[in-house]
Amino acid sequence: PHRNVSPPHRNVSETFHRNVSTPMPKIIGGRYGLSSKEFTPAMVKGVFDNLAQPQPKNHFTIGINDDVSHTSLNFDANFSTEPDNVVRAMFYGLGSDGTVGANKNSIKIIGEQTDNNAQGYFVYDSKKSGSMTVSHLRFGQQLIRSTYLIDKANFIGCHHWEFLERVDVLKAAVSGGTFLLNSPYNADIVWEHLPVKIQQQIIAKQLKLYVINASEVARESGMGGRINTIMQVCFFALAGVLPQEEAITKIKQAIEKTYGKKGTEVVQKNLQAVDQTLENLHKVGNGEWAVGSGEKSSTPYSPLPTPLLPPLAPEFVQSVENLHKVGNGEWAVGSGEKSSTPYSPLPTPLLPPLAPEFVQSVENLHKVGNGEWAVGSGEKSSTPYSPLPTPLLPPLAPEFVRDVLGKIMAWEGDELPVSALPVDGTFPTGTAKWEKRNIATEIPVWDADVCVQCGKCIMVCPHGVIRGKVYEPGELVNAPATFKSTEAKDKDFACSKFTIQVAPEDCTGCAICVDICPAKNKLEPTRKAINMEAQLPLREQERENWNFFLSLPNPDRRELKVNQIRQQQLQEPLFEFSGACAGCGETPYLKLLTQLFGDRSVIANATGCSSIYGGNLPTTPWTTNAEGRGPAWSNSLFEDNAEFGLGFRLSLDKQAEFAAELLQQLGSGEWGIGNGEKEQPLIPQDLVQSILKQKQKSEADIWEQRERVALLKQHLDELLTKWEDVKNSPHSPLPTPHSPLPTPHSPIQNLKSLADYLVRKSVWIVGGDGWAYDIDFGGLDHVLASDRNVNILVMDTEVYSNTGGQSSKATPRGAIAKYAASGKPAPKKDLGLIAMTYGNVYVASVALGARDEHTLKAFIEAEAYEGPSLIIAYSHCIAHGINMTTAMNHQKALVESGRWLLYRYNPELQQAGKNPLQLDMRQPKQSVEQSMYQENRFKMLTKSKPEVAKRLLEEAQAEVDARWKMYEYLAARNVAE
Repeated sequence: PHRNVSPPHRNVSETFHRNVSTPMPKIIGGRYGLSSKEFTPAMVKGVFDNLAQPQPKNHFTIGINDDVSHTSLNFDANFSTEPDNVVRAMFYGLGSDGTVGANKNSIKIIGEQTDNNAQGYFVYDSKKSGSMTVSHLRFGQQLIRSTYLIDKANFIGCHHWEFLERVDVLKAAVSGGTFLLNSPYNADIVWEHLPVKIQQQIIAKQLKLYVINASEVARESGMGGRINTIMQVCFFALAGVLPQEEAITKIKQAIEKTYGKKGTEVVQKNLQAVDQTLENLHKVGNGEWAVGSGEKSSTPYSPLPTPLLPPLAPEFVQSVENLHKVGNGEWAVGSGEKSSTPYSPLPTPLLPPLAPEFVQSVENLHKVGNGEWAVGSGEKSSTPYSPLPTPLLPPLAPEFVRDVLGKIMAWEGDELPVSALPVDGTFPTGTAKWEKRNIATEIPVWDADVCVQCGKCIMVCPHGVIRGKVYEPGELVNAPATFKSTEAKDKDFACSKFTIQVAPEDCTGCAICVDICPAKNKLEPTRKAINMEAQLPLREQERENWNFFLSLPNPDRRELKVNQIRQQQLQEPLFEFSGACAGCGETPYLKLLTQLFGDRSVIANATGCSSIYGGNLPTTPWTTNAEGRGPAWSNSLFEDNAEFGLGFRLSLDKQAEFAAELLQQLGSGEWGIGNGEKEQPLIPQDLVQSILKQKQKSEADIWEQRERVALLKQHLDELLTKWEDVKNSPHSPLPTPHSPLPTPHSPIQNLKSLADYLVRKSVWIVGGDGWAYDIDFGGLDHVLASDRNVNILVMDTEVYSNTGGQSSKATPRGAIAKYAASGKPAPKKDLGLIAMTYGNVYVASVALGARDEHTLKAFIEAEAYEGPSLIIAYSHCIAHGINMTTAMNHQKALVESGRWLLYRYNPELQQAGKNPLQLDMRQPKQSVEQSMYQENRFKMLTKSKPEVAKRLLEEAQAEVDARWKMYEYLAARNVAE
């Protein structure tokens, strides 16, 4: 057997080889599922077709396009085993809009309460809520035996308008199918706003198009962004699986069953949405409206002049109903003459009439951009695959982003050939900025006249889409007409201009910035210095404004007062546009970390939400500054991240120590170049000492150290050049194997490779409460006891957010979570108190929404502390069942009730004879009940088990009171006595 074959192939072959009495069959091996490709019936048929060949391909692959080693089998991707009597529906939803939940309810309704069989399968993007979900649903009288994924759908539901530009949502639609679209435009004008490709597909496939502004219906019903119930009603109304009235009755029953625990208010909002749905559902192109022209037509289906055809084309040709008959040997487009070509005889109307014959050929159209032709320019391209800029991406996107990542962004990654992928698996950082997801229906708009320039909106923005800058007035010379600016209010920036700008296509529309803004418009009390407005009308102008904003210079970091939020928030974030949930409570802390220390930080990230929105492909939010510096980030396992990060520290310290030793040696005069004897130091002593003695405590210190290290590298390059000159001289005095005098060549090279480690690195170990309180608590404790200079950031959501909402040891008493369906009976572990018992660990408990300046101070102090530091940061989560728009203000309620404490424990104070524990909050003035029952995770228990809820509430209040008294006592102690 071949030594490179797969293990199953080898095992089968060896079995036959050992049994010599059995005739040796022809054994063919291959691989499927590579790169997580689906194994479809079409691929199965392709395998059998290969076996039927006289000389079948051995060691084949199927599913991938292997254009490197050419192992792929060809197969007919259009082959399908789907029966026609099954309803096959696909729904494209936006994560957290409720689409998946509604479709699961639909499966239950149809499968349990009708004679139909039902099947459902759900595909998720790797991002958190706000990503695309695709639901695959089948219903039919017969037993369903099929693959999970649908590739021939007779019903398509697109629940988010922006998907029309990003994804080929109608690719799977069969002729005559139904297309349901959540549209911001009404049925009268929606056609003119549809992308051309969508128009073409609707016409070519004769789809029935229905639209509803589900987002508006949801807002009017008080449902916010959850359009699931509305789109579910539309589906039942159009699919005909059940009589309409019966379907609506069953939907309402499912609503009461699903949301009953969340309270009457939630149920009533959903029922109201059901009642308002059908009156807002409209058919497009039903004989009353003409697509594109606005004129009525007597044609019963899509009566408009087809936009693809010239206006002078014969009436029959323009008729959508008969369009599929064009080119069948009876009609020829444009000329009126008959044609002998049986199919598609015309030059493809998408291409210029002078395009080369090969490009115009419909059969070969998919080959455009193969390195020979470039659409539009006619110029050849050196790119071996898809050299055209992907329409989703900005024209300035790098080639790799356009040609590879762009395909993955559009859910077309399975089409990428092997040759398109990096040989070493390396992907660039800072690519999230090219994605432009456009998922927000509303975005914040800055009012320069009302703004007090406090920087709070910038600080709380979970996705880094709100930025501020101060700059010289002269920078506005080429500003767009709609670009906003005002005079800077900070005296340190006198005579400068100030701007707050939003990235419109990267915003998720969470509106936290509006809720947190303290500046109110005195003329219009309902408005603030930043207000939510519809994104679509503003998109083009704000895109231009954002691009101009990025061209403005960033302020000099050395001159900023980083202990003041209004100045510190002018620092550039190096974590931006992540795939986290809209309104995420974790990401503002990571963004702050990168603003303060990102250009020299090394981050070990535990598996969890932060590793998913921070490290998934195709894009990454971790980025670099203009100098190419940014966080060095890596994800470890759930159970060993603390040890992983400690390894970073040990490695960095050892390399810095080695660099310092080499620097001292080269500056000692021990070696010389030119005569083999000792000379003056190779590195000036003043440079050596200034590098070794620099404390590197401030931004200015770091900048100066980098300058010294750059000068050191320059000296080292000169020494290496001199060494090469001497070595190549015929009279070289350099040592030989027979006279091995010590030489500085290796130390110089080594120091050059290690010189950057002489600049202080900031090591951060980050993760969630499931990691820190539970899975790797032992490792965390080990790191705290190591006395090494590491910083630990625990983003405490009080639940396993990434894996479905399971209870952790950080979950508070009384909260409902998985494995705590009756409310968690035990109190939350006090991780901060445990860490403080070591006495040499800096510990801080922070909540950004409660006191932002306290959070900033804790981060600065923790990083400056020479030893282990632990920051426990309260992070609200969508799993809490709260209004994410007001989540930052909800953090205030937690602190005011005493459920979350704000404090700092700094061992350096004890060395100065002071109490190391500082309580940074006032005595709780609010009851626990007031804040707890703002969250569904607590409130649900009052519906399901009111007596248990009452008991746990009393215990939670007593626990909070006792904890406050203990911390108050510890903070009031006189440690000097």
